[in-house]
Amino acid sequence: MSQQRGICTNYGNCSLADRGVPLAIDSGNGFVCPQCGKDLMSSPAIRSSFNPAHIVGAIFAVVATSLAMLWYFSPTPATAKAAAAQKAPTAMLRFAGSNTIGSELLPALAEAYLKQEGIADIRRIKRSTAEEISLVDAKNPSVETTIEI
Repeated sequence: MSQQRGICTNYGNCSLADRGVPLAIDSGNGFVCPQCGKDLMSSPAIRSSFNPAHIVGAIFAVVATSLAMLWYFSPTPATAKAAAAQKAPTAMLRFAGSNTIGSELLPALAEAYLKQEGIADIRRIKRSTAEEISLVDAKNPSVETTIEI
C-alpha cells in the first residue's frame, strides 16, 4: 500500500501540528491527522540533508572563486616590470630636507665622503630644480658612486 505524507494544520489544538511533525498516512485510511482527525496538508517527501553533489559543488565554487580572485588581483608582467623599474635605486645615498644645509654644507660633506671612498674626480650635476644636485664619479658614473641631494 502506498503512503502519503502530510502535516496537520490544527495549530493550538493538536500537538503534532504544533511540533510540525510530518505524518505518513496509508492512502486507504483517509488523509486526516491520527491525533485530532482534521485534514492534513500535503507535504513533499522529506529528503536527506546530506547530498554529496552539493558538497562537491560548494568545494568547486570556493576553489573557482579563489582562483578568480588570485588571477584578478595578481600583477601582470608589465605592471611588475614597471614597479621594479620605479623601485630601482638611482643613487647610493639620497638626502632631502633643508635648503640651507643642502645648498653648501651637505654637498661638501658628501664630496668629502666620496673622496674618502677613493673617488678623486667628482662632478656636480644640476637636477630638476636649482637646489637639487647629484655628485657623481666623473670616471665611473654608476648607482654605487652617486649621491643625490
